[in-house]
Amino acid sequence: MSESKTDDKDQASIELLEKSIQDNSPEFLQELESISEIGNENLDIELVDIDQIIAQQKANSLKARARRLWSALNQLAVKVFYFVKAQLITFGKETLPYLLKKLVAGLKSTAADLSKALGKIRTLSKIQKVALLVMIFGTGALFLVVFKATTTGLIKDDEKLFVRTMEELSTQKFIYENKDLEDFYNSPRVNQNMMSLRRIVVNIQKSKNSGVNPMGAFEFFIQGNSSDVMVEINDREAELLDLFQNHIREFSYDELDTVEGKRRMLEKLTRAINEELTKGKIMQIYFKNLVLKK
Repeated sequence: MSESKTDDKDQASIELLEKSIQDNSPEFLQELESISEIGNENLDIELVDIDQIIAQQKANSLKARARRLWSALNQLAVKVFYFVKAQLITFGKETLPYLLKKLVAGLKSTAADLSKALGKIRTLSKIQKVALLVMIFGTGALFLVVFKATTTGLIKDDEKLFVRTMEELSTQKFIYENKDLEDFYNSPRVNQNMMSLRRIVVNIQKSKNSGVNPMGAFEFFIQGNSSDVMVEINDREAELLDLFQNHIREFSYDELDTVEGKRRMLEKLTRAINEELTKGKIMQIYFKNLVLKK
């Protein structure tokens, strides 16, 4: 009873307040009504189930998805196990006895064929039996040779009869550029097989810038590729100097007066002496002294 009286008093107070606002400030009352209408329009709010949202989040969590995956894998493993079990049972009861039966039948057939073949072999003469044995062993040997040739080869790598390059026997390979190479015979670490020849005086061909009887006096250093060839040169020095004189006479004064002409003369002398030597080769010929007379 007291609550209804309180509500009536509140309602009367609200009406009295509205009337007072309407009498004193009708514009303010209109603004309140417009705000109330906007609020009523936005009162259509969808209720949210918090428990359902939490349950969905738990269902989508990593732990929940891992549990579902593990459950699916377990179910798949069970299905595979029962499938394999059924196949093994079928194989043991049906397929294996059938295969064994076929194998026994094949062995019996092969044994019968072998007995027939042996019976035919017994009827052969001695010469035919020997020929058959030779043919069997020859076929086996041919098969063995073909098998070895296609797999390991008839001659193993360590049994090669010929060596084409030292690279085949090396265990490691190095590649050097030309700038890193050093001439073996011109290396200071190798004994320089050199000797000096006696002076020779040679009449050379006259030319435009020479006189009537041009001449040249020559002394040479000779470098060989071994000590043996140097001994041979020392023993045959007179013969080789005569050879030098014969070739130098073919050059003119104007040719020997140029660098290119001197180079050609040394090359020609090197080729000529190498054709005569028997115990080695001449690597290089150098000028010790050179005097030209017009």
